[in-house]
Amino acid sequence: MKQFSVLFIVIIIFSVFCANIWAQTEGLKIKYYPDRMHYPVQFTKENPTDSVFVEQYGEVIRFNSDSIFYHIATRKFSEIADEVDFYYCEILPHASSEKLKSEVAKMKQAAKRYNSKVLEDAIEYLEITSMPSNTAEEIDLRIDALTKRTEKMAERGDIQLELDALFDAVNSPHYLPQMFRTTPIFEEKLQKVSDEQYIGKGAAYQTLGDAYYRYHDYKRAIYYLKLALNYKAKYFKDRQCLIARNTLAVYYANINQLDSSDYYFRSMYDSPEQVKFRPMYDVIAITGIANNQITRGNYDKALPLLKMCLPEAMIERDYYFASGVAIGIAKCYLEMGKLQQVKMMLDTIENISTLTLSLESNIQYENFYILLTKYYAAVGNARLSQNYLDSLLSAIDKRENDFSASYILTGEQIYYENQKELVQQKLHTEHLKLIFSTITIALIAAACIISVRLYLKKRVAYRTLVQRIQQWAEQNYTAPLLLAAPVTTDNVIDVKYSEVEDEPAKISVLEHDRQLFNQLEQLCQSEKIYKHPSISLEFVADKLGINRSQLSHIVNSITDKNFNVYLNEYRVKEAVRLMSSSEGNKLSLEGIAYDSGFNNRQTFYESFKKTTGILPSVFRNNLQKK
Repeated sequence: MKQFSVLFIVIIIFSVFCANIWAQTEGLKIKYYPDRMHYPVQFTKENPTDSVFVEQYGEVIRFNSDSIFYHIATRKFSEIADEVDFYYCEILPHASSEKLKSEVAKMKQAAKRYNSKVLEDAIEYLEITSMPSNTAEEIDLRIDALTKRTEKMAERGDIQLELDALFDAVNSPHYLPQMFRTTPIFEEKLQKVSDEQYIGKGAAYQTLGDAYYRYHDYKRAIYYLKLALNYKAKYFKDRQCLIARNTLAVYYANINQLDSSDYYFRSMYDSPEQVKFRPMYDVIAITGIANNQITRGNYDKALPLLKMCLPEAMIERDYYFASGVAIGIAKCYLEMGKLQQVKMMLDTIENISTLTLSLESNIQYENFYILLTKYYAAVGNARLSQNYLDSLLSAIDKRENDFSASYILTGEQIYYENQKELVQQKLHTEHLKLIFSTITIALIAAACIISVRLYLKKRVAYRTLVQRIQQWAEQNYTAPLLLAAPVTTDNVIDVKYSEVEDEPAKISVLEHDRQLFNQLEQLCQSEKIYKHPSISLEFVADKLGINRSQLSHIVNSITDKNFNVYLNEYRVKEAVRLMSSSEGNKLSLEGIAYDSGFNNRQTFYESFKKTTGILPSVFRNNLQKK
């Protein structure tokens, strides 16, 4: 029972202690993650055959470039975005020059093996991104190469690779002013493409926002950073939301809107996104909230948060950031009058400075010099305080000369020159469009005039022909249909005349035969026997009191046509008269065909075309309206 009481008291004391710590840290803590999340661990487990040592992480990364090349050649970019980022951002930057040459050679072999245009593009991209970028001249050459690649991909219609090249041009090392050569083009193209066409829009907006922030164009910076917040992480590499929140939080802290700054730091900490460097972004968020507490003068609240973050920054080997955390802790101790603890933190910062040498990194010297100036003033060492104040001013001058002053002016100059060039290009393009449009309109107008003139000429010709056909239809059979001039007959159906027999040879005509033919003419003109679709050679021969052979001979010898053609020409005349009458307007062409004696539509069209030279539809369309 006594042991239970002791255990209960210990639990109560521990709970109170934890509650006190939790209250001091405002509910913030270092979250647990299975690893540091520098890269997707699964890619290091897929038959690793090679490795690189990453000094920044202090670890060896294993990989299999053959597998990566196969995936690049055979899969869509959206399926391997993280794998490509792993290779280009974690493997190649840390490879030695010899290793890099070896990787390029292996990629070329893979491109031939898989006959892959994608891998050939990847080789070109790798050669560009491997170009040195230590000086402004080298960065100029690199951006020129990326601009040419952009134009090449634009001609091919590959939006993803085109904008990737522009992204890399904008995302130049240290955000040097040369990037403003391409930012206007990049911004314009981003507005025109959909999220599906380019999967990197969120990262692009965040990069533009950070670039403008560094060049003090805060209006555009905030615009793009807030746009980036709309793009949630789809891949492990997608950190745009976390980075944008951090920059926004720092911006609001700098203008002393601490509540807004806390909001963005807190939303960064609370974000559920499990992305690259996620554990470190938690540390950055907690540190940001702590620095806001320092600005408010709440050193007792800031101190436990910073103490919590310093070991994590050291484990991450981010010594620049760790130095800032240590400086924050020392500042809290200084403001609280704990000078011994300040001295301990100064020694810690010196040790961190030593560690940065192996990583070609640095510490936050300006903040460090501010701290040293105040510390030595507090301990009464005016000489050292003045020395560090001079060092601070020199550091500020260096920053202004290296970035803020000259780079901003140069960057703006390049930007506006580029804008002017773009305007001139647009004006030139619009001028060419205007010339082209004028020529096109003129050609279309000329074509229309010619077409109208040809149509009117053709229309007049058709109407003349129609009038001659009407005159012919009103005369006796023996009056031939004479055409004044050949008429073009577009849209005329070219059909075979199936019922036409071979033209007979000339036969001498007897007087008796002439009398019988006149009787046949009377039957056609008075009784209109041709209007009976079932009329036959035998029927007419009986009417005339002769046999079918005699009748066929008489028609052939006098008209040079067989009996069917002879009757069909009467039917065509009847059709012409029907279509020319007011009653004919109410009938269809099929109705006119049957009323004229034709037993089917095809024979009607064939006979009409053969006799008049045009189709019945053309004849009807060109009748003069009364």
